[in-house]
Amino acid sequence: MLLHLFYAPPYNLNVLIIESFADMEDFASLPQLFILYGSLDEKHKAIYEKTSRCNNVNIIYLDDFISLLKFVKKHKSDTFLLHGNLPYKVMTFLSLYSRRVDWICWGAKASINYSNIKSILLTPFKRVVYKRFYKIITLMNPDTDSLIRDFHVKNVEQISYYRPSSEREFDLFRKLAHIRSSQVCEYKKRQILLGNSAHNISCYLDILSSLSDFKESIDVHCMMQYPKLSESVVKEFVDQANSNFNGSITIDKEMMEHHRYYKYLCDFDVYMCSNLNQSGLGAATICLKLGLKVFLAGKNYEWLSSLGYKIFNINDIKGIGDVDVFNDLSEDEKEYNLNLAFKIMHANRNKWMNYRKTLV
Repeated sequence: MLLHLFYAPPYNLNVLIIESFADMEDFASLPQLFILYGSLDEKHKAIYEKTSRCNNVNIIYLDDFISLLKFVKKHKSDTFLLHGNLPYKVMTFLSLYSRRVDWICWGAKASINYSNIKSILLTPFKRVVYKRFYKIITLMNPDTDSLIRDFHVKNVEQISYYRPSSEREFDLFRKLAHIRSSQVCEYKKRQILLGNSAHNISCYLDILSSLSDFKESIDVHCMMQYPKLSESVVKEFVDQANSNFNGSITIDKEMMEHHRYYKYLCDFDVYMCSNLNQSGLGAATICLKLGLKVFLAGKNYEWLSSLGYKIFNINDIKGIGDVDVFNDLSEDEKEYNLNLAFKIMHANRNKWMNYRKTLV
């Protein structure tokens, strides 16, 4: 049996991944169990329950480490597939106790943070744990490189998540991109979206300072759908944002199912993310498929540009002062990005099928 283990709170991401593995060819025929570790409120648990019913999958909830220990002891011979940023104590225990553990790295634990003494001191410990994993899967090659360089692991392969339902949405994206293009001229100001979550609020403040030169010509929205922040933190951010930008800023908090999310993104001309580490690859890729102009930084920029996408570096907006930097992509560039996204998606499908063969 394949046991998928997630840290429960980022439900919006987890639900999409659960749906993907439930729908993916060959995986659907494999006995799978989806495990959510950590406490949940009733609202978010209800979302997981709906996912379970609609996709005919089994989901169990383990609220704390003790319940996880008891569960693992009953499934020692099964394969665990860890998704994302689970606590180190969970990763360590599973690496020592279970027959086979694979880890899909979301980037946060892929390198040494030399400005953080804790990260430096934990490096020898991480090397031992990471080397015990049967396989580590990364979502981008820069994370593959840093895992090999910093932690001396060899069991690493790059495979991006793959959603079978998305591969069937080519015509939908082309239609939405056409609708979006026809709406561009309807706004007097350029519509700018800062992404992809409240994890990036410090990055938002930095971008807003750079965008202040354009404040008369743009409206800015900040994605704050997750994680949920206290009202005091949101207020502090809004106060700082207004100080940095002093223009039109909207905070977007509403979570949406994916078709509404596509339409939400269609309202924008430009998507920006200045996080230097892996963050919001899914959001950036959807924006590229919809024809938005995308500005990125760091690993995100390096990775998506290496794949061939027509994207831009966030530094391109600094010190220019010319709003034309936000002009729409040409129709040929939009079509190129859309076709490339689906070509890459198909390649990832084949990689997952090859991974599936190792689970026999």
